[in-house]
Amino acid sequence: MGALRELLTRLRHGGRRPADPLGDGVWRRAHDGCRRAVDRYHQVIEPVPPGGTRDALERVGAELVDVLDAVRAQCLTAQQDAPSASLDVPGGPQGQHGALYRRLSRTAASVAQAAEAAAMARVCALAGDDAAALVRAEAAARAAQQAARCCATPPDG
Repeated sequence: MGALRELLTRLRHGGRRPADPLGDGVWRRAHDGCRRAVDRYHQVIEPVPPGGTRDALERVGAELVDVLDAVRAQCLTAQQDAPSASLDVPGGPQGQHGALYRRLSRTAASVAQAAEAAAMARVCALAGDDAAALVRAEAAARAAQQAARCCATPPDG
């Protein structure tokens, strides 16, 4: 069904995909890096058996989806304010777009750290070590909180 939808969309737009509001430049790259990290997090927790660890990891996963939504909103705003079609970060007044890009990169790195901690929690849970799995799940939660803080920090902060 997805292929048919893609074909119909292309036909409506003269054989091309419609322009993506995030563009093809640095803001798309910032969003995609975070999206890949969130996707990876959810892939990592799939095999975790039901129980306290799974519940904790799913709560963290929900927080990461909220972080991704905030990243997308910031990238859309940045693309409107300083359109980018390359990998060069637009400067903006007082270098604000460079600061934003650094924050978004730190956000994606924190999400990736959450995925790493979740992978360790998964290993512990599958080995039957519930106490160690919960410790690793708490590390994932801390990384997710760091991602949310990075994303929420004002550009000049």
